[in-house]
Amino acid sequence: HLIQKLPNKTHIYIAHINGFDMNEMISSAKDIANLGFIPVPHIAARQIKNKQSLEDLLKAYKNESGVSEVLLIAGSTKKVYGDFDSSIDLIQTGLFDSSFKSIYFAAHPEGNKDIDASRISLKDSLGLKSNFSDITDAKVILTTQFCFDEQKILDWENLLNKDGINLPIHIGVAGPTNLASLIKHSIDCGVGPSIK
Repeated sequence: HLIQKLPNKTHIYIAHINGFDMNEMISSAKDIANLGFIPVPHIAARQIKNKQSLEDLLKAYKNESGVSEVLLIAGSTKKVYGDFDSSIDLIQTGLFDSSFKSIYFAAHPEGNKDIDASRISLKDSLGLKSNFSDITDAKVILTTQFCFDEQKILDWENLLNKDGINLPIHIGVAGPTNLASLIKHSIDCGVGPSIK
């Protein structure tokens, strides 16, 4: 297995796929932690019913799997299942103000058509996340999809700095796969112009 070749304490993200059983995700986080890695589950806003459901989910992750780091996302589904539409809605609950070591937010150097069509711009969303870093005990980090053009990432980082957004950035890289799968995954994930 590829996972056995990873260094100890490697961060392993657990995707929140629409319709996936939450108990299986919690169990996966526990398995990852037991192998000596750091589980980082996605918390997808549009797939959570309400604040109580979110609180129950976070407690289960912490108590059963020792989760101390999460990635907050809106989620790719257009349909909103409950009270939350975005990662901004999640942080406004106050449930992420303390007790987490790190909170990651998805960042999109090439833009994101879902965010571009939403009620808040990508720039404003990143500004609110930067402000959130001042009130939470957690380290707030931006993490990107993979991108095939490093200059786009550098230009994007410079724009963030000009806007006063100085959060750490973790750059995503594509995993091992064949070219056809990589292109399909690029389109599914919203990797933009650099795919050309």
